Formats: sequence, structure tokens, C-alpha cells
Amino acid sequence: MKVIATSGQKGGCGKTTVAFHLAHYFTDRGQTVGLIDLDPQATATKVAGLRDAERPHLPVVPATAATLAATIAEAEGDGVDVLVIDCPPHATVGLAAALRRADLLLLPFSPTTPDLLTAGTVAELVGEVGKPALAILSRVKARSASAEDARRHLESVGLRVADTQVSDLNDFATALNDGLAVGEFAPKGKAAREIRALGKEVEALLS
Repeated sequence: MKVIATSGQKGGCGKTTVAFHLAHYFTDRGQTVGLIDLDPQATATKVAGLRDAERPHLPVVPATAATLAATIAEAEGDGVDVLVIDCPPHATVGLAAALRRADLLLLPFSPTTPDLLTAGTVAELVGEVGKPALAILSRVKARSASAEDARRHLESVGLRVADTQVSDLNDFATALNDGLAVGEFAPKGKAAREIRALGKEVEALLS
């Protein structure tokens, strides 16, 4: 079982969006997927609860630091191929446990000063955990020059940055309003293409 942890030090960085959509990406690829919602805001759990009953089930399991190990063990026992953990947005016992168990850390950053100011701290945390990590530029505005500046900053603190960026597109918000991934809502749209490209990058790092 491969374990992916999505983590961000700032709320609103796109962490849950990335987690939810990658869970759907791997499901769509025929993998058995689990999504653990470790974030106290439980956004992934709430979004999954909006899905129409006729849609394929996307299993999201809420967890806490105290139940995380048992929840991971249960997923492995159930034959899950890819387990995505949506981590809490700040340094907690649960976050540390999730990062230690992960095979790959995904670190979304919006190209804004508050987000980028956390990059050094995040890079230090990645170094302490000693796991492969991929920073992802998310919520990128159209025709924004700030994305390249953000990429250079993330690289300057030692973070590897995904080639694919996740744009600030209406399709993401509209799809999630119905508990859907953009690949279900508008499979030919730009948002869906970005998630597929990001999924391929993540898949390559896990192989």
C-alpha cells in the first residue's frame, strides 16, 4: 500500500482539493483507494457526503492522532492500494504521525506571501521526516507572473516543485459543491487536465 500525505501550514492552500482529487484520480485508474481525513475541519468528509448516491463511492474516513495508526492498518487489511491522508493545517501530533507513515509528501502552496513565508519551515520539516516530497503550486490565478516567482522561492529553500500547477478555476469549486472531482464534473476541462497531469507526476514518484 502506498501512502500519500497532503500537508500545508496555511489554511486555504488547496491541500484538501489536492487530496480529494488525487483520491479520485487513482480510483479512476482502477486502484482501490482510501482517503483519511485528519483535518479537524473535516472538509474532505463533508464534501464526500455531498455525492449523489448513484455516483461511485469515494471512501473518506475521519481520523484523529489517536486513531490514525489503527485506521491505516485497517485500510491495509482491506486491500487498499493507495491511501491519501489529508493532514491538519498546522504542526500537531497527528501531522507528525502521518508524515512519518507516508511514502510521499505533497505540499500545496498558493503563490501568496503568507503561504510562501512558511516554505522554510516546511522544508525543515521535510528534512526532519526524511521522506520524498513534492511542492505543488495551487490556486494559481490566470496570467499570473507570481507563480514563477513562487516556484523559484520554493526551489531556493530546497523543495522540489511539481511541473504541474493547479489553477484557481471555477470548476474546482463548482464540482466540490456536489461532492464531485473535476474529472467527473468536466472531464475535458482545464482543471481535469491539470489533475490528470499532476496525478501522473505523483504516480511516477510512487513507482
